[in-house]
Amino acid sequence: MISGLMSGLMSGLTPGLMPDSMSGSMAGLLPESEFGILTSGRSRITYSPHGFKILVSHGCNIRVIHGYNIPVGRTRSTRPVLFPPTPRRRPAMLQGIDVSSYQPSDYSTTGLSFVFIKITEGLGYVNPKWVAQRTTARHAGLVTGFYHYPHIANSPTAEADHFLAQINLVAGDIICLDWEWYGQNISADRARAYKDAWVGHVRSKAKGHRVVVYCDRTNWLTVDTDSNCGDGLWIADYTNAGHPRIKHHWTFHQYTSTPLDKDVANFSSLAALRSWAGVPHHLTAEAEAPQAPASEASSG
Repeated sequence: MISGLMSGLMSGLTPGLMPDSMSGSMAGLLPESEFGILTSGRSRITYSPHGFKILVSHGCNIRVIHGYNIPVGRTRSTRPVLFPPTPRRRPAMLQGIDVSSYQPSDYSTTGLSFVFIKITEGLGYVNPKWVAQRTTARHAGLVTGFYHYPHIANSPTAEADHFLAQINLVAGDIICLDWEWYGQNISADRARAYKDAWVGHVRSKAKGHRVVVYCDRTNWLTVDTDSNCGDGLWIADYTNAGHPRIKHHWTFHQYTSTPLDKDVANFSSLAALRSWAGVPHHLTAEAEAPQAPASEASSG
């Protein structure tokens, strides 16, 4: 890689200003460490994984090469010019949303890899749209999670059982406690105890399923004390996607609520997310297989 960049770098200088041994391929001159200094009578190049710096003498014509931001024109004096390294392309973050009865049953799944769906709240409420919202997720091949909003003064195990009673879980389904209590007059100690009891109970009842905790940044930093988030932390912090302002490892990040709750997953690929969630291999293969055009799919 460095050899190719150096060759391009040298070819960007006006011919005749450097010895022939330096104007051609650099493959034989570059140390394996990818760090060093090359010199000639008219130039000096310092290179490393952090970038290139070339010290050119009078009259060198420097061009823009390989997308580097290099000044164009002839130098008037000997001066350093920085060649920044090629930026590494970050893999695209996996996008998702979370929905409740406020969102339609046939929400758009374009560009999504996962969705979390609200099922219950307290001991009585059940989201009337959740089954249809799950169907939308299944048809789109999304990794699917289901969450419960607590009334923390209640028994955490009773609420957990109410939540689990609504679902026929299938392999790969994620379970989540939406650990927030707006408008509820409860203590921090009670909130912590509820979280630990709910997570522990659900993990014992739904073996083989990932159990995560949703929490906003303020509660995570000021209320939580044991970092118990089951199998993963779903952190709400409205900032740049994928950069929540916490030190703890996060699994999902809710980064905005406009125009709806949007999330990213902390996985290198959709296959990695599916593997972590426990989605069966045949379903993963089907989801990742290229889809035939409608005319072909319907002709068989």
